[in-house]
Amino acid sequence: MDFDAFEREAWATNDATAYEDLFGPITSHVIDALLDATLVGAGTRLLDVATGPGYVAARAATRGAQVTGLDRSAQMLAIARARHPEITFVEGDAEALGLPDATFDVAVASFCLLHLQRPERCAAELARIVVPGGRVGVTVWNTLDRARLFGVVMESARAAGAIPPALPAGPEFLRFADDGEMHRLLAGAGLRDVTIQTIDWRTPIASVEELWHGFAAGTARTRALLIAQTPATQAAIRDQLALALAPYRDGEQYAVPISVKLGAGIR
Repeated sequence: MDFDAFEREAWATNDATAYEDLFGPITSHVIDALLDATLVGAGTRLLDVATGPGYVAARAATRGAQVTGLDRSAQMLAIARARHPEITFVEGDAEALGLPDATFDVAVASFCLLHLQRPERCAAELARIVVPGGRVGVTVWNTLDRARLFGVVMESARAAGAIPPALPAGPEFLRFADDGEMHRLLAGAGLRDVTIQTIDWRTPIASVEELWHGFAAGTARTRALLIAQTPATQAAIRDQLALALAPYRDGEQYAVPISVKLGAGIR
């Protein structure tokens, strides 16, 4: 199995509800910044790649954009279509969109690049399908010291002695948290006037169990890591999570730092 096949299987078999409960509010936090960076407004022809449950697509539609959402997960597309029947959603591959050149004014891919074996192909496809002068925007997670939601999980797994599972080789998870890497990706796709923003905030997490369930049931690579462990190691990871979250206690819940990189450019 190669990395793309692993990702396809992961997003076909994970728990979409667990993903939404944890990551839905977090990924939605940066949608308006992404749409602002790409100047999405009334009449904009927008392609939302890796649309998932349709968060970005739906928000763009409220701005009056003419939206198409694309994803390779039939599970996610079923959710998006049920919630937003007025929006066109299609199944497709972010690395080979299968759409004509210069079809859209804007193309965005929110938290997509880390799930691709060849992210350069995705960037080239996003640039290809927008008109000259059109805009492309992408978002990725920042480094683990800033995106602490991910940092506490990975550090807790290491502290508990988790043994990494045998996964197919994939891209470095945080490669595009580096501004230079992000700039090279977008400029290399033929985009000009590339800009990169860092967006920081704190997200509420109700409990250790909410965090565990979101990652262990709703993700891809991290899910594979967590569920591969013995019950004893899983319990130890939970114990470590409680310790790692303690500095972020905020009343009855936790306020955990999140950080995202947003890159945009013009064709």
